[in-house]
Amino acid sequence: MAAPNLSSLSRVRVAATLAGTYANVGYVRSADLNRGSDGATLLKWLGGDALRPGDRTIGGTIPIWWDNADTLGQTILEAAWAAGTTVGIQICPTGFGTTQKVFQFEASVDEAPISFDSEGDAVEGSFSFTGKPSTYTVVTLA
Repeated sequence: MAAPNLSSLSRVRVAATLAGTYANVGYVRSADLNRGSDGATLLKWLGGDALRPGDRTIGGTIPIWWDNADTLGQTILEAAWAAGTTVGIQICPTGFGTTQKVFQFEASVDEAPISFDSEGDAVEGSFSFTGKPSTYTVVTLA
């Protein structure tokens, strides 16, 4: 039996571009969104050094039950990983209905491993991403 790929069970959506149409990526049991903080870093060059603010970071790993019937979200992720392009990602802790607030940002897909399990026809996988902090925003869905 395949893991369900229902909108009500997914809390992660992707789009080919940040402003694109977002699609479910499959049954998501959990997701980690790691948001780093500013820190002081030492910039060195010949003749001296200076303290400057560190860069913000954003990234994470999302375990997913892949669904062969999915022709949208997982296809977007696979294509972006293969081409080295970015995708738009929405992490939706409370769902993605009207008026829900979601975390949205542009990211590159770093890894997309798939574990081939012989139990039924559900295939467990995951994807890891590195986001562009400058695109990170909280969006209220219309």
